[in-house]
Amino acid sequence: MSRSPRRPRPGYPALPLLLLFVGAVLLGFGVWQSGQSLRAAGWPVATGTVTRSQAVPAGRLAERRGWRPEVQYTYRADGLTYRGERLNFFRLNTTSLRGARRILERYPVGQPVAVHYDPRRPSRSVLQVGLGLSWPLWLLGAASLTLGGAVWWAGRGGERWGGQGWLPR
Repeated sequence: MSRSPRRPRPGYPALPLLLLFVGAVLLGFGVWQSGQSLRAAGWPVATGTVTRSQAVPAGRLAERRGWRPEVQYTYRADGLTYRGERLNFFRLNTTSLRGARRILERYPVGQPVAVHYDPRRPSRSVLQVGLGLSWPLWLLGAASLTLGGAVWWAGRGGERWGGQGWLPR
């Protein structure tokens, strides 16, 4: 008498799929942001002047207020005066006022700054260029993809090692 093949129990592949999706989005955004920032490193540089430098409230995280450093500056490009606000390509919300102020120490009002501006659109500018803060996105994206792939793999083939497979084959 032959036994019918054991069928895997229906499962919930939402967790690995969600992890894979989130990982792909984070990694994609990290790659995009890094590309923007590295491209800006090759833009022309103008000398600008900081006109405003302050920490502004930026939401809450676990009952703690987040703070974002905000810097405004003016610069001249192609004979015109522009105003910029972009510190870097990654909007940073620090978890402490002290952390935001530490960043702002480099940008007191009235100080000259090197402004990288887009030669095709001189109104688009940034102060900090390079990979900077994009590495956490790369790291979180890769970790989420790895974890999602591991959970998916374990769900598909766990029976071979004594576990219960939960994804349909």
